[in-house]
Amino acid sequence: IVTVDCPVKERSIRMNPFMQGWRPKLMALPRSIQTMIRTCEKYNLRPEGIAFSRDILRSMPMWFHREIDALKARKLARASKVVTCLREKHSLKTVGDFENFVTNFHAPGHLERASCKCGGCMWMKQSIGCAHPDACAKRARALLDLLPPKWDPRGRHPADYEEENHSALDEVRTDLGDDLVLFDRRVTVKGNIADAYRIFTDGEVCNDLPDVQIESSGNEVVTVATDGSCLKNGQTDAQAGAGVFFGVDHTRNRSIRLPPNLAQSNQTGEAAATLLAT
Repeated sequence: IVTVDCPVKERSIRMNPFMQGWRPKLMALPRSIQTMIRTCEKYNLRPEGIAFSRDILRSMPMWFHREIDALKARKLARASKVVTCLREKHSLKTVGDFENFVTNFHAPGHLERASCKCGGCMWMKQSIGCAHPDACAKRARALLDLLPPKWDPRGRHPADYEEENHSALDEVRTDLGDDLVLFDRRVTVKGNIADAYRIFTDGEVCNDLPDVQIESSGNEVVTVATDGSCLKNGQTDAQAGAGVFFGVDHTRNRSIRLPPNLAQSNQTGEAAATLLAT
């Protein structure tokens, strides 16, 4: 049971209100479920991470995905023969379903018209009764194109290179000695979709992907001194800073004052210094 203004009218595509842009009618639910949903909303339960594995991205519902533009999604999902066909004949529900359909659609000799007789179009017409394969593929691609970079499995993600980066850094660490501890730069959240959700979140959602790939510079080892400092540490008027030192008169030496939106402490300064050095 949903609210009157629920944009997801078809029950078959309402998979999870915390993954899609709709909300159930709370008063029609058991009290225990009401309490659970209100608690999740109060403490802002949502997927949170710098990057996610493709398994997680592909398991998200595509219809009214929580991170796409709601108005554009509603327009593309408006009731029509094509949308009904995608939902009922092609049985597309998740991002992975849409991606597989679009990726495997084109066959040699395909023409972008309803009368196309390429192998792919003929198979869809005869096997599942799709009357307009090309239109279905275009609509599916348009929906996928609404996904922001962090949620689009078709793009380049940190998972594509971070394991290779980590192995290369570990080799350098081994050569330098076992007393060194390798900082783990991997940022991809792995597992299933449940592993991506966090509670007690705040601030705006960032759906951009960072480029954390390490540029290759051979096996040159650079020693850098980093430190953070804080005046009046622990007080309300504390002021913190960070610095990195590569060498006397080195062009990469830097010192900064932490912006006011960051916690003013020695620990924050030390973390900022580490970031500056990379």
